[in-house]
Amino acid sequence: MPSMMITEEEFLELSKATQEELSELFRKSFLRSAGNLHENNEETAWELKYKMGQNLFKKLNILRSSKNSQTYEEYHENLLKFQAELPFFLADQVLKPTAISIEMAIGFVRGLSKDSLKVLSKLSSNPAPGSTNRVKGTATRKELEELLMSAGKINGTVGSINRRFTKRFDKRIYGERLGRLKLIEFDEVYKLTCDPASIELAIIILKKGYKIGDGDITLKFISSSNHIGEAKALEDLNIIEEKAIIFANLGRGYVRNVSWELEYENETLSFDYDVALTSPSGTIVIESISGHEWVDDDGDDIWQNAFYYGAFPDAIIFANKEFKIYLRN
Repeated sequence: MPSMMITEEEFLELSKATQEELSELFRKSFLRSAGNLHENNEETAWELKYKMGQNLFKKLNILRSSKNSQTYEEYHENLLKFQAELPFFLADQVLKPTAISIEMAIGFVRGLSKDSLKVLSKLSSNPAPGSTNRVKGTATRKELEELLMSAGKINGTVGSINRRFTKRFDKRIYGERLGRLKLIEFDEVYKLTCDPASIELAIIILKKGYKIGDGDITLKFISSSNHIGEAKALEDLNIIEEKAIIFANLGRGYVRNVSWELEYENETLSFDYDVALTSPSGTIVIESISGHEWVDDDGDDIWQNAFYYGAFPDAIIFANKEFKIYLRN
């Protein structure tokens, strides 16, 4: 049987029925190959699939690290090739992210209505003093009614947020399961189904005026350290890639498990999150008892210095402008 190549753009031009038929054909072909390998290597098809998936993400890391030696078009095309392989390894995973990368959060929050931003700000920020609801990430129906000045707006606003969130994910990976995915659920109170930190920061960045075309975003952290008896300002920077935000806008998000450990007050804390992100980069911030935790999508610490733990940025930089923020813990 002759072999053939098909690009992502060509695949997307096919009818939905043909796309689904080809995806199923590729999936069955992969499972048959895994089954044949199982007979020879005494490993289960699941174990082989897991190992192949791990190798795929190793290739992604190599691709990212070599992006400066590629043209923009080459890098983009290679990312699309990586994306095309994901359905084989992620289609059987449970779709319930418990954290969102900052890039994915910006791509999702960007474009929401004022009412939707009010609701997300309410759910992702700390409860107001005197509030009867003291749990971050939740809000009572009465609180949302007061926020929107109408009980009739609540269902439509929450539904709009959930639909926009769902559209950030790759349909070729998750198919009909996207219809059951929700960022906000209701069970006596409205609550986020994931950690709120990235959403909180995404809202801050977008309120400063960030838009696609402004380029990458730099997060700036500043701390002081005694250096030979003198106070010295220390800075560290982290880059949020615009391309990763664009991939979210195009509906190329997926969920990857990320785990790491932290030594805190003579105790080892273990973290395990299913993170919604995109292939160009994944910058993860979550809340913990020690403050904010910052890792990349391999679970590696972003910051070299301990004094950055538990902190939000002191400033953000984009479009050659620096904007101060004041949420440092």
